[in-house]
Amino acid sequence: RNRLVRMNVNLGIVGVATGITTATTGLFGMNLINGFEESQIAFAVVTGGSATLAAMVGGFSFSVIRGRIMQERAEKRLAEIETFTGALSEMGALDYTLKRLMSGNGRMDKTTFKKQLNAARSSQKANDDEVDFLFRVL
Repeated sequence: RNRLVRMNVNLGIVGVATGITTATTGLFGMNLINGFEESQIAFAVVTGGSATLAAMVGGFSFSVIRGRIMQERAEKRLAEIETFTGALSEMGALDYTLKRLMSGNGRMDKTTFKKQLNAARSSQKANDDEVDFLFRVL
Protein backbone atom coordinates (compact mmCIF):
# COMPACT_ATOMS: atom_id res chain seq x y z
CA ARG A 1 0.00 0.00 0.00
CA ASN A 2 2.79 2.46 0.90
CA ARG A 3 4.58 1.62 -2.35
CA LEU A 4 1.42 2.51 -4.28
CA VAL A 5 1.12 5.82 -2.48
CA ARG A 6 4.82 6.57 -3.08
CA MET A 7 4.47 5.67 -6.76
CA ASN A 8 1.41 7.91 -7.04
CA VAL A 9 3.31 10.84 -5.51
CA ASN A 10 6.31 10.24 -7.78
CA LEU A 11 4.09 10.11 -10.86
CA GLY A 12 2.42 13.34 -9.71
CA ILE A 13 5.80 15.06 -9.45
CA VAL A 14 6.77 13.83 -12.91
CA GLY A 15 3.40 15.07 -14.18
CA VAL A 16 3.97 18.55 -12.77
CA ALA A 17 7.47 18.70 -14.26
CA THR A 18 6.11 17.58 -17.62
CA GLY A 19 3.30 20.11 -17.34
CA ILE A 20 5.85 22.91 -17.09
CA THR A 21 7.41 21.98 -20.43
CA THR A 22 3.98 21.41 -21.98
CA ALA A 23 2.73 24.83 -20.89
CA THR A 24 5.83 26.51 -22.27
CA THR A 25 5.54 24.82 -25.65
CA GLY A 26 1.81 25.53 -25.67
CA LEU A 27 2.42 29.23 -25.24
CA PHE A 28 4.85 29.30 -28.16
CA GLY A 29 2.62 27.08 -30.28
CA MET A 30 -0.38 29.43 -30.23
CA ASN A 31 0.76 31.22 -33.41
CA LEU A 32 1.07 34.52 -31.57
CA ILE A 33 3.60 37.06 -32.70
CA ASN A 34 6.34 37.03 -30.10
CA GLY A 35 9.47 38.16 -31.94
CA PHE A 36 11.18 34.76 -31.92
CA GLU A 37 9.85 33.59 -35.29
CA GLU A 38 13.03 34.39 -37.21
CA SER A 39 15.54 33.57 -34.47
CA GLN A 40 17.95 30.72 -35.16
CA ILE A 41 18.46 29.83 -31.47
CA ALA A 42 14.98 30.42 -30.02
CA PHE A 43 13.98 26.76 -30.22
CA ALA A 44 17.09 25.61 -28.37
CA VAL A 45 16.82 28.34 -25.74
CA VAL A 46 13.12 27.70 -25.02
CA THR A 47 13.56 23.93 -25.00
CA GLY A 48 16.64 24.07 -22.78
CA GLY A 49 15.09 26.61 -20.42
CA SER A 50 11.85 24.70 -19.97
CA ALA A 51 13.69 21.39 -19.52
CA THR A 52 16.00 22.97 -16.95
CA LEU A 53 13.07 24.47 -15.05
CA ALA A 54 11.23 21.14 -15.11
CA ALA A 55 14.33 19.33 -13.85
CA MET A 56 14.80 21.85 -11.03
CA VAL A 57 11.15 21.58 -9.94
CA GLY A 58 11.25 17.80 -10.12
CA GLY A 59 14.58 17.56 -8.28
CA PHE A 60 13.43 19.88 -5.51
CA SER A 61 10.16 17.99 -5.14
CA PHE A 62 11.90 14.63 -4.95
CA SER A 63 14.39 15.94 -2.39
CA VAL A 64 11.53 17.21 -0.21
CA ILE A 65 9.71 13.90 -0.51
CA ARG A 66 12.82 11.90 0.37
CA GLY A 67 13.28 14.08 3.42
CA ARG A 68 16.76 15.34 2.61
CA ILE A 69 15.89 18.86 3.72
CA MET A 70 14.26 17.61 6.90
CA GLN A 71 17.23 15.34 7.58
CA GLU A 72 19.62 18.28 7.19
CA ARG A 73 17.53 20.29 9.66
CA ALA A 74 17.55 17.40 12.12
CA GLU A 75 21.33 17.03 11.80
CA LYS A 76 21.75 20.77 12.40
CA ARG A 77 19.56 20.60 15.52
CA LEU A 78 21.51 17.57 16.76
CA ALA A 79 24.78 19.47 16.32
CA GLU A 80 23.30 22.37 18.31
CA ILE A 81 22.24 20.00 21.10
CA GLU A 82 25.73 18.49 21.18
CA THR A 83 27.19 21.99 21.39
CA PHE A 84 24.87 22.88 24.30
CA THR A 85 25.69 19.63 26.07
CA GLY A 86 29.42 20.10 25.61
CA ALA A 87 29.28 23.73 26.66
CA LEU A 88 27.38 22.98 29.84
CA SER A 89 29.06 19.64 30.65
CA GLU A 90 31.44 21.03 33.25
CA MET A 91 29.54 23.68 35.14
CA GLY A 92 32.29 23.93 37.76
CA ALA A 93 34.77 25.05 35.10
CA LEU A 94 32.26 27.56 33.76
CA ASP A 95 31.59 28.84 37.28
CA TYR A 96 35.33 29.19 37.94
CA THR A 97 35.83 31.06 34.66
CA LEU A 98 32.97 33.45 35.44
CA LYS A 99 34.31 34.10 38.94
CA ARG A 100 37.72 34.93 37.46
CA LEU A 101 35.98 37.25 35.05
CA MET A 102 34.15 39.02 37.87
CA SER A 103 37.23 39.28 40.08
CA GLY A 104 39.26 40.87 37.28
CA ASN A 105 38.43 44.01 35.40
CA GLY A 106 35.04 42.62 34.33
CA ARG A 107 35.91 42.47 30.64
CA MET A 108 37.24 39.48 28.80
CA ASP A 109 37.61 38.81 25.10
CA LYS A 110 36.71 35.51 23.49
CA THR A 111 40.31 34.27 23.27
CA THR A 112 40.98 34.90 26.95
CA PHE A 113 37.63 33.34 27.85
CA LYS A 114 38.52 30.20 25.88
CA LYS A 115 41.94 29.95 27.53
CA GLN A 116 40.45 30.37 31.01
CA LEU A 117 37.69 27.85 30.33
CA ASN A 118 40.07 25.24 28.90
CA ALA A 119 42.43 25.74 31.86
CA ALA A 120 39.55 25.15 34.29
CA ARG A 121 38.19 22.07 32.53
CA SER A 122 39.49 18.71 33.63
CA SER A 123 38.27 16.38 30.90
CA GLN A 124 38.03 17.80 27.39
CA LYS A 125 38.81 21.16 25.90
CA ALA A 126 36.00 23.42 24.72
CA ASN A 127 35.66 23.64 20.95
CA ASP A 128 35.01 26.87 19.08
CA ASP A 129 31.23 26.30 18.79
CA GLU A 130 30.91 25.81 22.54
CA VAL A 131 32.98 28.91 23.28
CA ASP A 132 30.95 30.97 20.79
CA PHE A 133 27.71 29.77 22.41
CA LEU A 134 28.85 30.52 25.94
CA PHE A 135 30.41 33.85 25.00
CA ARG A 136 27.18 34.98 23.28
CA VAL A 137 25.00 33.89 26.20
CA LEU A 138 27.20 35.37 28.89
